[in-house]
Amino acid sequence: MTNAIYLSAIEPHSGKSLLALGLMNLLSGKAARVSYFRPFINPDNAGSDSRLQTIITQFGLKTQYKDMYVFEQSEAIKHLNAKKDSFVIDAIIEKFKLLQEQHDFVVVEGSDFVGVNSNLEYQGNITIAKNLGIPAAIIINAAGKSNEAIVDSTVSANRSFLEKQVEVLAVLINKADPERIKQLESLTAKALSKDIIVAVLPAIKDLGNPTVKEIVASINGEVLFGEDLLNNQVDHSIVGAMQLHNSLTRLKRNTLIVTPGDRGDIIIGALQANISRNYPKIAGIVLTGGLKPEATILKLIEGLDTVVPIVQVNNGTFDTVTKIANTHSRILPENKNKIALAISTFDKHVDLDAISDRIISFHTENITPRMFQYQLVRRAKKHKKHIVLPEGDDERILQAADRLLKQDIVDLSIIGSRKNIAADILRLNLELDPEKLNVIDPASSELFEDYVQTFYELRKNKKITPQMARDLMLDVSYFGTMMVYKGVADGMVSGATHTTQHTI
Repeated sequence: MTNAIYLSAIEPHSGKSLLALGLMNLLSGKAARVSYFRPFINPDNAGSDSRLQTIITQFGLKTQYKDMYVFEQSEAIKHLNAKKDSFVIDAIIEKFKLLQEQHDFVVVEGSDFVGVNSNLEYQGNITIAKNLGIPAAIIINAAGKSNEAIVDSTVSANRSFLEKQVEVLAVLINKADPERIKQLESLTAKALSKDIIVAVLPAIKDLGNPTVKEIVASINGEVLFGEDLLNNQVDHSIVGAMQLHNSLTRLKRNTLIVTPGDRGDIIIGALQANISRNYPKIAGIVLTGGLKPEATILKLIEGLDTVVPIVQVNNGTFDTVTKIANTHSRILPENKNKIALAISTFDKHVDLDAISDRIISFHTENITPRMFQYQLVRRAKKHKKHIVLPEGDDERILQAADRLLKQDIVDLSIIGSRKNIAADILRLNLELDPEKLNVIDPASSELFEDYVQTFYELRKNKKITPQMARDLMLDVSYFGTMMVYKGVADGMVSGATHTTQHTI
């Protein structure tokens, strides 16, 4: 049995929020302690990840926000560009395992690096799922694609995961044409293994379209009026550059009107249309060019009982309309209607019993080298030992010591010259503190005489003289071995092949 699943989309804007909410809602009803984990996040202007905040708020998760992710997107890209892939994977494994040990189930959401090479990101998600040792649910974006193209994408994605020994438990095809759901579900199921759960979900306009609040953030606007209605949904946008009577003919429900700030006629006409029974409700008004309406117009608006959000921006109309068109919807914690719609859509179109049974019955024996290393490190931390490293003049030893001490895996003693080791640490740009590092120089050690005498007593029947014992004990390997023999250290690592000695 597994207690985690990896949600991975093969391209951005696939609607992971809907599927994440639905899956979390399903699992929350079957396990007492469920949590959510994102290896990478992309904080908004407020400095937090909206998806995590929505999940935390909706399901009352007790997990601390900082424990539910590892890297911010910019930080992760920096490490990956520096070829620190192993460091990134190790950090993800460590944080995930801690979360996994504390909960009955963890939903892991793959990265969503908009603007980053999507193929590299996709392959990276497969690598993370493999190293975590958990199965995947693949999310396919069906918007604007033929049935054939969707099935081909699904089969290709499934093959990519299987080639990396990541088992796919479910394929979730999102944003499909409602008229083609049954046909698409049948075609996809035939193309995949019968063990894979296939679900096709329709495109939901009320989930895909942004709110005025999201558009305000996208265009860096200033809210002049209607701040309490920023959650108004935007289904359409028009440019109010024509005469008022022509603009009114283009109004549809939840339209956002973009017009220069000095077009008082459009502003007043739009507000009047919003309260008229003969016109649909509008979402809001965006005033461009850094222009505010005249004082008389502002005074008139202030006296109205009903005012939609009116937002001012410094950019021109064309730039503003472009940004609005590129604004993608998110399901924010305060969007209760969207959250409820997302969960109900998931429940309606996904075989809940089949997917939960598939998750619970999954079991794997596969383990990657990174996960094996993690497990060794965990055992080492649990039974922390004192290890002596006799070759303090070897830069590989110092580099290994730097990594081990950072991870707090062992207590270390390094044999060598403190002066030379301090110089090497500086040359290698390591973070070791020479003053805090336990460096032992045999010749000046208070243990030296005791070790000489002990060695002499052990080997005098082999014709070892006291002077020979003294000379040998100046050798770092002999001194380190004696530390283990006397119980000062639990083990010693030395030699070009890094042989570990546990006994003398």
